[in-house]
Amino acid sequence: MFKAHDTLGNHFNFKDKTSKEMVSKIVYRLNCLDCEKFYVGQSIRHLGKRKEEHMGDINSSVCKHAKSGHRIDWENIEILDKAKDRWRLLLKEMLHINKLKPQLNIQKSSKLFSLIIGTQEDSGATRT
Repeated sequence: MFKAHDTLGNHFNFKDKTSKEMVSKIVYRLNCLDCEKFYVGQSIRHLGKRKEEHMGDINSSVCKHAKSGHRIDWENIEILDKAKDRWRLLLKEMLHINKLKPQLNIQKSSKLFSLIIGTQEDSGATRT
């Protein structure tokens, strides 16, 4: 079968770039503008929707930090990672939390992370 080496599609980008607010299946970082503290989270939903949830949840650590007089950088949410499905997304979130040690996250690790990766306490234990 003959196939042209140079096609019209090679010269034009027809796909529009997805706006940051509409990106989903991501691990993200929220920074405080007034101190060094930050939050790492994940969302299978659109980032804009997740941002609204953070802003409206008085029990979230991010909202509590903001209510204590700090300003959260809502306009520059950093996308740290992406995943194809929820399982990979949760794993990537755990890896980023473990690596970055975000001060605004209430949960610093998880039992799932400890089972998958292991902890220093169980490094000497015999696995069966």
